[in-house]
Amino acid sequence: MKQQRCARLETRDRQPVNLMGVSLSGDLRGLMFEASVEQRFCNPSDENVEVVYSFPLPWGAVLMGVDVVLGDKHLTGAVTEKKQAEARYEEALSEGNAAIMLEKHRDHSYSLNLGNLAAGEHCTITLRYAQTLEFEQRGLRLLIPTVIAPRYGDAQKDGGFLPHQVPSHSLQADYPFELELRLHGDLTQARVASPSHPVGVVHGKSSSGDVLTVTLARQSSLDRDFVLVLDLLANDSLAVAARDCVEPDSVVVLASFCPRIRAEGVASTAVKILVDCSGSMAGDSIAAAKRALQAIVKKLGAGDRFSLSRFGGTVEHRARGMWKATETTKLAAQRWVGALQADLGGTEMEAALSSTLPWPRRSAATSCW
Repeated sequence: MKQQRCARLETRDRQPVNLMGVSLSGDLRGLMFEASVEQRFCNPSDENVEVVYSFPLPWGAVLMGVDVVLGDKHLTGAVTEKKQAEARYEEALSEGNAAIMLEKHRDHSYSLNLGNLAAGEHCTITLRYAQTLEFEQRGLRLLIPTVIAPRYGDAQKDGGFLPHQVPSHSLQADYPFELELRLHGDLTQARVASPSHPVGVVHGKSSSGDVLTVTLARQSSLDRDFVLVLDLLANDSLAVAARDCVEPDSVVVLASFCPRIRAEGVASTAVKILVDCSGSMAGDSIAAAKRALQAIVKKLGAGDRFSLSRFGGTVEHRARGMWKATETTKLAAQRWVGALQADLGGTEMEAALSSTLPWPRRSAATSCW
């Protein structure tokens, strides 16, 4: 039988710490989402280890707290100056005690140091975070990142990681994943769907009112981000109220509005299309990109403007300007898309964006196509 690699943390000397499972529980009230992510690990070695656990949060999320259980020890932390925290952490380790130290990086990711995880000992890390969603096309879109994958750029130079904090990655690892989301108030009347995972939806009651519970319909893994889409909302505004934790006699209200503004005439669109044609796009990826681009070009109408560029190790622009969408330019664009190949070497994304974004929105003669 082929042995499948499991997800894991690694110690500073590359000893494995196996990931036993991940479960997420969250509540969405109005546009306020609160989540608790529990990740369970085990030290399979025969000696005590120090573990460095690096993790991201969703865009715009705020870390509310971290709880760590090492065997029968429950560890929590307090905010202190960095050098003082490092000294106290090292002192605890030198005395043989269990300790944790959390550090935030420049790219808004975090690293958690776990000291003295005993041989055969289990460890549970619980992250609690909150984020405020925004209306998108008169609905809501909740994204929960689950994929452990390399980040663009240099982790040490751009992200501020120390060498031992840089996470390793494996496309062969299997990360078990469980999820339960509870929607409250008017959101229980919305249409709910997930384009990323099959889900089950159950209506119920709680002490605070109606609840719509969303769970995964079958066993899943951390192989893609979880996306939940809510549309057909009952109202164009949402509000949530809670007692102020600082002043218990006060109440805090978060009110969000999605106004309906009547459009005057037909709005035109200016689109700059930049296609990844690096070697990693070979095969199904470049074929899917070409199908998507053909559909975009066909949708362009009178008054719209567009440009086409592709990049890899270098950047190639079809034209240095924004072009009017005419039958001639659209036909030429479709021919250009059809000829795309994944043949431009590496993925220099920053240079490609810097080269494409500053263009002026000027027109040009269609004969140049």
